[in-house]
Amino acid sequence: MEHYILWFNLKKSYGGKDFVLDLDEYMLTLQDKKLIAEYRIVRRKLGFGPPELGEFMVDIAFNDMAQLDNAFKTVIQGIHEDNELEKLHRRVNSQVENFRTSLYRDYPDEHLSAG
Repeated sequence: MEHYILWFNLKKSYGGKDFVLDLDEYMLTLQDKKLIAEYRIVRRKLGFGPPELGEFMVDIAFNDMAQLDNAFKTVIQGIHEDNELEKLHRRVNSQVENFRTSLYRDYPDEHLSAG
């Protein structure tokens, strides 16, 4: 699996519970459309962790790079079409700041050569 990891803080004017409801709606929509395999939302506990990574972390899992690529293309296309998926994306995005991302994979994986 491929893991697109997001770290961020919420803007001061937004609450965590409302944000998570919005994010769940967005992620479940992506999952229903088979654009992602699964996702997990976690929040830093007791302030423990590097502050530059933010208070929240989202791990969005994809079956493979083709699924990830298709998800990105679909979301980008939605930006140009102003469709329902884009409205969900915009609503979630408007609540976050200090956004950072990374891409990880399960290790070892079937693409790893011996040695």
